Amino acid sequence: MELPQRYNRQLGLVYQEKIEDLDVLITGVNSVLPYLLTELAFLGVGTSQGGIYVPDDGSVITSQNLNGQLLFDRTDLNTSVFEAVERTIFQINDDINVFKIDNLDSLYFDSVVALPYQDGEKPPFPKRQKIIWGQVSNLGMYMGGTKVEASKFTSNILTPSLSALCAGLISQEILRVNDCIRPSDITKTWVTVNYLFRRPDAYASFKKAPAKFRKFITNEDLAAHLEKPEGETSGSLDAAIYRVELPRGSRLHEYVIDSIDVLEKAPLEIRRPIDELYLSPIDGCCLHNGVIEEPDLSLPMKVANKKLMVFGVGGLGSWLSCLLAVTNLENVDLVVVDEDRIIEEHNLNRQILFEPEHIGSPKTIAARKRLESLNSSLKVRGYIGSLSLDTVKCHVAGETVSPKEFNDKWGENLPEDTDPFVQMNRKSDLDRTLAYEAGKTDAVIACLDSLFGRYVASALAHSCEATLVNAGSQHFEGNTDLIPYGSGCMVCWHGERVKYDTERVRCGELEAPTLSIVTTTSITASLQTALLISNLLSIGTQKHYTHYRGKINSLSTCQLGQSTCPMHSKKEDCPGHLNWKGELPNGGTFEYKLF
Repeated sequence: MELPQRYNRQLGLVYQEKIEDLDVLITGVNSVLPYLLTELAFLGVGTSQGGIYVPDDGSVITSQNLNGQLLFDRTDLNTSVFEAVERTIFQINDDINVFKIDNLDSLYFDSVVALPYQDGEKPPFPKRQKIIWGQVSNLGMYMGGTKVEASKFTSNILTPSLSALCAGLISQEILRVNDCIRPSDITKTWVTVNYLFRRPDAYASFKKAPAKFRKFITNEDLAAHLEKPEGETSGSLDAAIYRVELPRGSRLHEYVIDSIDVLEKAPLEIRRPIDELYLSPIDGCCLHNGVIEEPDLSLPMKVANKKLMVFGVGGLGSWLSCLLAVTNLENVDLVVVDEDRIIEEHNLNRQILFEPEHIGSPKTIAARKRLESLNSSLKVRGYIGSLSLDTVKCHVAGETVSPKEFNDKWGENLPEDTDPFVQMNRKSDLDRTLAYEAGKTDAVIACLDSLFGRYVASALAHSCEATLVNAGSQHFEGNTDLIPYGSGCMVCWHGERVKYDTERVRCGELEAPTLSIVTTTSITASLQTALLISNLLSIGTQKHYTHYRGKINSLSTCQLGQSTCPMHSKKEDCPGHLNWKGELPNGGTFEYKLF
């Protein structure tokens, strides 16, 4: 796969050439390993002069290593770790170099990752290099520069999401300490060809009869902007400047952009290694003097008899639904909703559910098929479309259409008929069907690309008396909210602005995709999944808000409980402030009276 396509979404955030040349040693095997390999493959680590190194120490893949992940399968059982790594990582990115190494002190590595075995035993590691340690405990995960102690580990219902979280933080740390993070995000690039024309009254002439510019062969018209030369403000202008834009994505545009690198001096805070980072979705857990201290809680073995609605199966939703699928589920209904009509190649840099053969397919259809293949006990229904205030209005009014009625009439894919009346009828039926699905829902999960969309999800959650688990991420920032029914809503926690902020973080189709990277996506979605599972199973007292800052690789949580937190609590005018009022183009107003 060509570099500009697969890594296009992250090029403005990182120095891709440095990532490709990294030499990373991974030693040890625990539940973090498959997720770490997946992240490094998505990032493109070791695809040029670098590589991923695995010790030849006799370690093999055991049945325990196959649980709660989607990289290794039964064919890897009892094979060497190197053989399993080489086989599976090539399935994600066949450009990666994978090497087996006998003497760990024979080479200098850019980063060394040590993953203690499930029994806590240390793996072999080089004697004179800094180590990044990563491990999962019963209720949390740790990443840092020293190994820590924990009580006996037993894989449980939280292990997949905590393992993915740990892998994301390790991957981000590898980027940070090797100066792969750009200090400034480059959010847009464009190339112009500038023409200076000279003739009598050139500027005035071009104002009356503009020049046209077009590409050879295709005869494609190019955007051109007429300007006055500097220093000329009025009167007869015998010179004029045309700035002609090269089309973004064209070969010439990409060649010019790829030929130029932007080098900035990185501040120390985005290069300084993290000493220790521990996080648990449960209150009362901590790292103290090198020891992970966690309460002895009885954890359920599975998530059973639940109904979940996931809105958005792009970056965050892809990871969340995947982590749910590899968790021990029984009799769980999963409803996935996404409006994207096609999966594009650049989506593959971070959306773990999708593979090259899914390019061109609707996200919900590909997601349903992949999720059911990962977990046959999972009952998945997918809908192409979007959540709207009409959906909430239908649920409050009890106006519903059953999934069978909807599929009998419209099918799983979008109708080929593009008549606006047909599309409007389908949208009306979809609102009623999603209102039907909202009945008896245990959690509404918002993985949406705008604050307005998350506000609508919050209104739906309140209408069906369900928990809202919200998350959003962009560039190197991510937030999660756990809002159980009765503890407020998105407006309570984040203010009225969420009702009117419609700016979207797009990942394709109609608008230019925004910058994104797998580390931010996976870390945010893993936290969202861990909070969701903890809440569904009433595991201890869950944290209700987290904030991730990728450039310094930090995770912060609100330390106050929901009953005492002034920022994250129910306001007096809830749920009334979930009603929406706006202006119409003709100057009038329109109101959604929901509650």
